[in-house]
Amino acid sequence: MKKEYSYGIIPILKNSDWSKDVLIIQNKWWEHRWFPKWHKEKWEKPIETAKRELSEETWLKIKKIISEKIFEEVYIDYTKKNWSGIEKHSWYFVWEVKYRKLKLQKNEIKDALRLNQDNVEEKLTHDTSKKIFQQAKQIIINS
Repeated sequence: MKKEYSYGIIPILKNSDWSKDVLIIQNKWWEHRWFPKWHKEKWEKPIETAKRELSEETWLKIKKIISEKIFEEVYIDYTKKNWSGIEKHSWYFVWEVKYRKLKLQKNEIKDALRLNQDNVEEKLTHDTSKKIFQQAKQIIINS
């Protein structure tokens, strides 16, 4: 079975009242909602890939690392191109981002949602993304 690897960010935005929001994006083609991520270039380190993808997909920049822990999501994707499936591995960093006006990557991203941390799971499309967020949520609350 073919394997794919991607790296991304669970982007945290702090509000003036110190509450925290989380940004999720909606894919243009499948309309799935998840965290910004993609495949790394050969010369990139995973952390560089995650930063690049956040910037390309949303125009946001990193403010500070919230956690050194990396959360892994693994699932099998069955598509019309490959009925045998692709084993997908995605690793996520939890970082606070600097808020500025979103500028979404038009050819890949349909929309972005800024959600209170308590409302994120219900908007994510995949159960594996929900599990990742459940693992990261305590770190987000304590940051």
